[in-house]
Amino acid sequence: MSLFAETSGDFGLGGQSAHCSLLWALESLAWSSALLSRVAVVLGRLADQDPGGRLANRPSASLAAALHLHVPQGAGDGATCVAALDAVRRVAPAAAWRLALDLVSHANPGMISGPKFRDWPRPAQATMSDTGDALDALTLRIADDAGSDPDRLAAAFALVHRFRETGRLALLKAAEAAWPDLQEECRRTVLASLAERVAMHRRHPDAGWALPGQALKALEAFLDAHALPGSHPDDAELFSWRPFRRGLNRNGEDADLEALASARAEAVRRRLRDGLPAVLRLAEASKLPAAVGDALAAVTAAHDSMVLEHLTGSSQPLHAMAAGLAAHRQREDASWLAGTVVARPAQAAALCRTAAIDEALLTLVDGLEADTQDEFWRDMQPLGVSDDLTPTVVRRLLERGRAWTAIELLSDVGACADRDLAIQALMAPALAATEDISRAQSPEYTIGRLLDNLEEAGADDNLLADLEWFYQPLLDHSRRPIALHRELARNPARFVNLVSLLYPPDLHTGAASGDGEPADGETTDHTASSRASTAAWAVLREWRRPLPGSVDGHLPTTEDMLRWVESVREKLTASGRAHVLPRVLGSALSGALTDDDGTWPSEPVRDVLEILRDTDLDRHLAVAKMNQRGVTGRGVYDGGAQERALADQYTATADRVRGRWPRSGALLDGLSRSYREDARREDRSAESEGDR
Repeated sequence: MSLFAETSGDFGLGGQSAHCSLLWALESLAWSSALLSRVAVVLGRLADQDPGGRLANRPSASLAAALHLHVPQGAGDGATCVAALDAVRRVAPAAAWRLALDLVSHANPGMISGPKFRDWPRPAQATMSDTGDALDALTLRIADDAGSDPDRLAAAFALVHRFRETGRLALLKAAEAAWPDLQEECRRTVLASLAERVAMHRRHPDAGWALPGQALKALEAFLDAHALPGSHPDDAELFSWRPFRRGLNRNGEDADLEALASARAEAVRRRLRDGLPAVLRLAEASKLPAAVGDALAAVTAAHDSMVLEHLTGSSQPLHAMAAGLAAHRQREDASWLAGTVVARPAQAAALCRTAAIDEALLTLVDGLEADTQDEFWRDMQPLGVSDDLTPTVVRRLLERGRAWTAIELLSDVGACADRDLAIQALMAPALAATEDISRAQSPEYTIGRLLDNLEEAGADDNLLADLEWFYQPLLDHSRRPIALHRELARNPARFVNLVSLLYPPDLHTGAASGDGEPADGETTDHTASSRASTAAWAVLREWRRPLPGSVDGHLPTTEDMLRWVESVREKLTASGRAHVLPRVLGSALSGALTDDDGTWPSEPVRDVLEILRDTDLDRHLAVAKMNQRGVTGRGVYDGGAQERALADQYTATADRVRGRWPRSGALLDGLSRSYREDARREDRSAESEGDR
């Protein structure tokens, strides 16, 4: 549906979709008891048609938030929410099933706001008994709707710890009734889900959320009664990050490694009695399928050839199982990989990706056919690469268009041992098509760290400024563009370029092109223009130091600052933007740098204000300074003490400078008066709070 179509900004950040406004409107209507069920039905139908996307605003989330039992945010109490669920079950059963699971699991509490122009009554606060009754009603519906669907039964058993006794017994009864109709593979799915829940609660018996022993015994009795021949119901649990099995772990401790290896090998042997397909099913049901491959390799080599076929063209669990088997063989025999690559050339790249990255592996890969090398580097994950091999691996990745992976790897080195290579990697996304940024784990962190390393290594400031501008949409909230700010201070043309992105020319000045066409360098792509103006605004907003005219990052001379200001005035006037000069210059000159004695504004700024004698500039500079203060916090009865302290500070500074710089004295007097008025307002607010 076009309603759910999403648009995103640079680097895939942000996102907009028309459906969000519709969801917010429906959420507001959910506060009406007369409309709640109708809203639930509409949201359920939308949820059934929702194709999914990157945005968190989804119809299913709004539906769960409106009917949430533990964080009620709509008009319904427990009984009303269950009735609304029943209404959804009739028209959108798939959405109702997901909703019931969400309500039982306490998922999607959301934060939905009520209506602004309707005084709809709120339902009474639900008691624990009311919530429990509603939970029982939900679990009975879950047991009923699960039917003989193995995926639904497995999903319900995954939440069995959220059920009260009534719900647990109903679910076990539903599973018993469905059991004769389930195929063997479906039974394995259901048993694996229940076994995982039981193991989790046996592992943490003292946790507040753990099921009591009597409840676990009933679930374990079901597992034992329906155990399939040749397998143990919790075999899959052995192949997890924190394996647990009755009798293997004691007192909730992690399993002994030797005992765990033995138990895993025995589980594989049991499955092998039914043939290799049974082992493959175990891998697909396990959270750590590579451990299944490792255990199979320890038990027998008879199935190596068939298992290795799954390195290519198979599901992720079977691929991981094959990789685990290959890794085991490499630990046993250092020459196994080279020999197997020769014997299985069609899988050479996949085989090499199972090995640790060292000099021997890189030499082996370099000796493969060109297409095979490309295949290897296209999908390999550079984990555990040593610092001395990092440059080689990065170059190979860049040659295959994997700039984001290369950047992430370089950022892990911790310093720019190869500065030129780091610059090449950072420039790659700007110069050519590359892999999707989603391949990078934390692009904001890795790019920011790499830029910091280049700064420390003394990279060219102009180049760093260009890189910071390119990556600004990605780094807006994580790193200040310090090199770009230095470039703005010494290069008025760069400042004018950013201002031109932010403010259009005044067409009535006659400075713009007379034929109605955009001036040179100005874009007609409105989307690109919007993104560029947003980036320009963010860069200028954060610019506090160094001051305009600075060439070395320190306090500039009056002459240097005046030259910078005059150049900006000339260029912006020529481009038809003279109307924004007081605003942008006032913001630029309001930076935080002070004289050695702490006086603000600094002497070069005071000199420039006296020379220019521009009242509008003085006013905008004062406004920019006040805006820099940001949000404040205070006690309820503190009043305007903070503002009075600032007013006293500005008054003292004004007295100190007004003799030589009268315009700066007047500017500071204005700031002092403004803060004294703010202080009186805060005093009145504190007094009114005290009268309540």
